[in-house]
Amino acid sequence: MANSMENFYKITNSSKDKLKDIDSKIGSSGDFKELFGIDAILKRLINLFLIAKGTYILDPELGSNLFKFIFEPADIITKQSIEQEINQILGEHINSSDVKVTYEILFFKNKKGFRIDFGIDYKGQKKSASINVDESLLKTVN
Repeated sequence: MANSMENFYKITNSSKDKLKDIDSKIGSSGDFKELFGIDAILKRLINLFLIAKGTYILDPELGSNLFKFIFEPADIITKQSIEQEINQILGEHINSSDVKVTYEILFFKNKKGFRIDFGIDYKGQKKSASINVDESLLKTVN
C-alpha cells in the first residue's frame, strides 16, 4: 500500500519537487482549495492525527489511535505511549528526507486530554500548529 507521501506525488502530474493535496473545506469559489508544499504536509499531518484508525474501510491503517489516550492518566507512561503512536504515524506517512517534524505533548490541567504542538520544516520553510486531543474529539469518532 502506498504511503501518504507517495499519495501526494500521485495527485500531481508534475515532479516530486511539488507536493499537492486538497483541503476538504470548500472555498468562496465553491471549489475545494488546493494546498501545495508545506501547507499540504501540515494539513495531511493534522488529518492523520485526528482521523481514528479504522474509519476508512478501504484504508484501515489511515489515521491514529490518539483518541484512546484521552482518559488515561497524565503521566510519563501515557506520554511515552502517545510518542510511540506519533512516531509510528510519522514513520508510515511522513517518511521523506525533506520533511522534518518536531513535536511536544502537553497534558491539560483543567480537563482530560492533551495538546500536541508540532513544527514542520520542509525545504527551508517552517510552520507550526497545535492539535487538541480531548473529549470534543470523541464526538466525531464513531
